[in-house]
Amino acid sequence: MTMQFGIYFPPGKRFERGSETSKERDLIILEYADKLGFDYAWFAEDYLDNNQRPSKYKDLISIATNLTQDIKIGAGIAQPNNHKILSLASQIARLDNTTQERISFGIGPGFLPSDSPHTGVSNADLDLLTSCIKTAKSKFSDWDFKQTANGLPSNLPPEGNLIPSEMFIASQSSPIAAVLAGWFGLGMLSLGAVTANGFNNLPYLWEIYDKSGTENAHICDRSRWSLAMPMHLAETDADARRDVEFGLNQWIKELQENTTFMIPEESNAVDQIIETGLGVIGTHLEAITKIRELRQQSGGFGCLLLTTHNWVDLERTKQSLKIFQDHVINKI
Repeated sequence: MTMQFGIYFPPGKRFERGSETSKERDLIILEYADKLGFDYAWFAEDYLDNNQRPSKYKDLISIATNLTQDIKIGAGIAQPNNHKILSLASQIARLDNTTQERISFGIGPGFLPSDSPHTGVSNADLDLLTSCIKTAKSKFSDWDFKQTANGLPSNLPPEGNLIPSEMFIASQSSPIAAVLAGWFGLGMLSLGAVTANGFNNLPYLWEIYDKSGTENAHICDRSRWSLAMPMHLAETDADARRDVEFGLNQWIKELQENTTFMIPEESNAVDQIIETGLGVIGTHLEAITKIRELRQQSGGFGCLLLTTHNWVDLERTKQSLKIFQDHVINKI
């Protein structure tokens, strides 16, 4: 199985995230990843503002597609309701049609109760999440199967729609997401694959995903399973460590505010990131080793997403992506 590679722009308040320079920075990274030949770029729902209307989120996706040529743009909706799902699904379907099937649609998360204080989603929302998935699939199916003589759906909204080419369930590492992805025959995004629990649970997740899919007459293809992790690469380990002095401590501070991850005050942040497996800070050799560990632990997956961060400045971020493209992709 040939592995694909992508970029994941996570939710949260990364420092400078709300400023114009932060938005521009991420769009520059997106455009550069497209030029390097990356396959996917996923944007979390609250990339701009968790309270923004779906139309505002759609504007971001439009900008992203206009800036790029080939990379697929993934749009994730983390806190769904049926009205929001219908609105965003309609807009994304239009974009997918006009961009030659370059849009992927994600719904989630299906989180464990222990995650919910940090995500705003608990297992009590499972029925709503299930309803939203059914709503989206039903709407897409209506557009897809009610064909007219000219091959277009007969019940299009005013601007016209076609079914998005891909749908995914996104979560940190929850078995609920695996159940839902298998139940509905969707792809799966595991965004916490390198946390301690996430890494250990990878075989278990696939087992649940595959079992749920089989029970519901869906074939679960490992190529539709994406894992995410952060990394920064440089020519030498010393260069990589020096580079991340730019923003790693701030990143860890925000991580601790939003998760249960803790680093003792006397500990070295870089060493803790490496030793806990939470990310890669080093050369392409460390990146290759880590990806092989993920592949072995999971049993195989289709796409590695590099989680964006502010560990380093923009130019070093681009250099890291270029090293990844030059020295990692062809070795996996």
